Amino acid sequence: MRARVDDGLVRHITGEVAEALAARGDEFTGPGGDVLREAFAAQLIRDSLDRLERDRLTQGLEALGEAYEEELAHRVRSRLFGLAELSRLVEDESIENVFINGPDCVIVQYADGTQARVEPIVDSNDALNELLQNLAATQGRSERRFDVGHPQMSIRLSDGSRLSAVRELAGHTVVALRRFRHTDIDIGDLHRLGTVSDLLVSILPAAVRACLNILVVGGADAGKTTLLRALIHEMDPWERLITIEDALELNLSAHPDRHFNVVELECREANVEGQGEFTMRELTREALRLSPRRVIVGEVRGPEILDMFQAMAQGNDGSLGTLHARSTKDAFVQILRYGLRAPERLTSEAIAVDVASHLNLVVHVHKVAGGRRAVSSVREVTGFAGPQVQSIEVLGPDRLGRAVPTGNGFTEETTGRLLDAGFDLSLFDRPGGGWNW
Repeated sequence: MRARVDDGLVRHITGEVAEALAARGDEFTGPGGDVLREAFAAQLIRDSLDRLERDRLTQGLEALGEAYEEELAHRVRSRLFGLAELSRLVEDESIENVFINGPDCVIVQYADGTQARVEPIVDSNDALNELLQNLAATQGRSERRFDVGHPQMSIRLSDGSRLSAVRELAGHTVVALRRFRHTDIDIGDLHRLGTVSDLLVSILPAAVRACLNILVVGGADAGKTTLLRALIHEMDPWERLITIEDALELNLSAHPDRHFNVVELECREANVEGQGEFTMRELTREALRLSPRRVIVGEVRGPEILDMFQAMAQGNDGSLGTLHARSTKDAFVQILRYGLRAPERLTSEAIAVDVASHLNLVVHVHKVAGGRRAVSSVREVTGFAGPQVQSIEVLGPDRLGRAVPTGNGFTEETTGRLLDAGFDLSLFDRPGGGWNW
C-alpha cells in the first residue's frame, strides 16, 4: 500500500521544482529536451527531499522513511508530468469510470459494473482545482483553460481517458473521468463481448465496405465510441480518414498498423484574449479541404451535423458519426433540433432532404441489464415526406434490448450493396438473430 503523504508538502515541492525548471526552460528545447527536463526535475526532487530530511533531523523529528519519500517523489513527478493524484486511479486496470463530487467524495465504477467510494485524492477544493488546471495546461494537444472565467473543460488524458469537469457551478468542483479500455477493438471482439449478434457481425462490416453513411446513436456511456472504432477498423487500411472530435477519443493514431493515412482534428478553445478558437463546425468544413476518403465525426452536438451531411454529399460515402439519442427514431428529432440552430436558418423540410439524401443507416447501442452493452436497433433511411424523414427499422429490440429482425427487410438497393460487400442474407432466418448470450 502506498504511503499517505501530506498534500501541502507535495504542492510545496512541486512549486519549487516547477520554478527551477521554468528558470532554465531554454535549455530543454530541441531534440531530447523532454528527457533532459525530466532528468533535471528528478535531481531537483531529490535535492528537495534531502533538504527536507536534513531540516527534520535538525529539529529532532523522525525521519520520513523510504516509502514516504518514494511516494512523495512519485506525487511530485505526477503533478509535473503526469496525472498527479489521479494516477493511482487511472493506473488501476479494474476501474472504468471515476466520479468526483467535491474533494471528499470520490466514487469509482469498476469494469464489472460495481461501484465503491474510495479515498480522496486531494484535501481541498482549491487543491482539486489546482490539479485540474495543471491537467488542462499539460494534457492534450493545446492548453485549455479551467478557471472562474472558463469554469468547464473536457480533455483527453495521456492514457486516452476522457475527463470532464466543472467548477463554480455546483458548490464544489465536479469531475467525471471515463476510461476507454478497448482502444483496439473490432467487430469480432464486440461479438465475443455480446454487443453484437451473428447477424450484426455480417451486416455492419458489409455496410462499412459498401460505403454506406452510418450514424451511431445512444446515451452517455452506451458504447458509441467503442462501436464506432470497431466500424472504422473494417475500413481498408490505406483509405484516407479524417476524424473530427471535440476532445480526441478515437485515438486511431495509437494503432498505426490498423490505418496508415489518418488525420485527427481536435477542437481548440479560445485563449485568454478570446482568439484562436476552432469549433467542430469549422473543423468539419476544413476536413473537406484535406482530401478525405471518409469523414468521421466523433460526436455531433450542434449545427456541424449539416456540415457532416455536406461532407457525405461531396463524394465522401462511407462516412460515420455519433449522436446522443434514445433510439434510432429519436435520432431524427435530434438532427432536426441541431440543424435548426444553424445560422443558415434552414427549414425542417430542407434538413429532412439533407438527411434522406445522404444518410443510409442509423444504429442504436445501449446498456442492458447487468451493465452489458448491446446494439438494439438498425434503421434504414428511405426518403422524406415534407419535414419528416422516412425510415424502416430492419432490426429492433427484443425483450432483453437486443437487435433482432423485425420482419422488415432492407430496400432492394441497400440489400444489393450489402450483398456485394459480403453480407450473408440467410442469417436473417436464424432464430434470435444469433446472439451468443
